[in-house]
Amino acid sequence: MKKLLCGICLALAVAMMAGCSSVEEDYEYVFLYLNSEQGFNPFTFGDVNLVVNDDRQMYNTGSDIAELVFVKDLVYRIQMINKIPESGWSDKVDFALQYGFVGRLQKDDGSYEYCRFYVYTIDYDANADQFALIKYQRQFKL
Repeated sequence: MKKLLCGICLALAVAMMAGCSSVEEDYEYVFLYLNSEQGFNPFTFGDVNLVVNDDRQMYNTGSDIAELVFVKDLVYRIQMINKIPESGWSDKVDFALQYGFVGRLQKDDGSYEYCRFYVYTIDYDANADQFALIKYQRQFKL
């Protein structure tokens, strides 16, 4: 039932975004349940599992070292995250509605793969479990 409800919510969110006049491309959505061990990997490789704890902090429980940085708040379009910061990288960031982030994961050759994402909405499902809808883009480049 929980997965069905999530699927319906995702379909509605995508349908609402499809009706916008300025369509964003090359992004994905993911439901992220708060205080759950099941997270998401916004990169194209690696053992990354981004989760959110009781203190509203996002961090990685996977074995690879993913770094995150808060970029800005009041984000409502993924294009608003338009820079890759040079400093401020951490293994844990505060998590709130409309917060925008950039993540990075180091490749074997020493370079980084970047992603960008923001908290589209935070809500409750039919079982009163809190979740966030995250909009993200893999392989973010300027």
